[in-house]
Amino acid sequence: MLRPIFALALASVAVLAPATLQAWPGADSKTPHPLEGAWRLVGTLAENDDVVEPNPGWFEEYKVVADGYFMWTSLKDGRILGHAGGVARMGRGTYTERVDYASEARMQSIVGERHLFTWKLVNGHWHHVGTLRTADGRTSRVAEVWERVR
Repeated sequence: MLRPIFALALASVAVLAPATLQAWPGADSKTPHPLEGAWRLVGTLAENDDVVEPNPGWFEEYKVVADGYFMWTSLKDGRILGHAGGVARMGRGTYTERVDYASEARMQSIVGERHLFTWKLVNGHWHHVGTLRTADGRTSRVAEVWERVR
């Protein structure tokens, strides 16, 4: 079930994104990329990218990918902890985000940065692995597992 705040976010992306689908390599312009849609974070991948460690449960995180854009929102007890978004470029096994805005001061160092990830669908779950680079040169590994909610 979609939380009301997430439903509002999903609707806002639908309104703000262009009306045409973003073409991706190997598909015609009418075929959406497999990552387009709304997703809920369900866990992270252990170092070997094989074992799923469940989301700790004290917060929820959602990501919407549509028409060449992405937006994610973190929630705790129905309140927004943070959100960010920007341009998404999807290919065969690669996914790039350019963060254009972020709500929290601690995330401002990733605004304007491009982040390259690899992706695969495993039993309907999006496995998303890459590295975030901050403007000051620090990096952190991202290895997430998302399930489709829409």
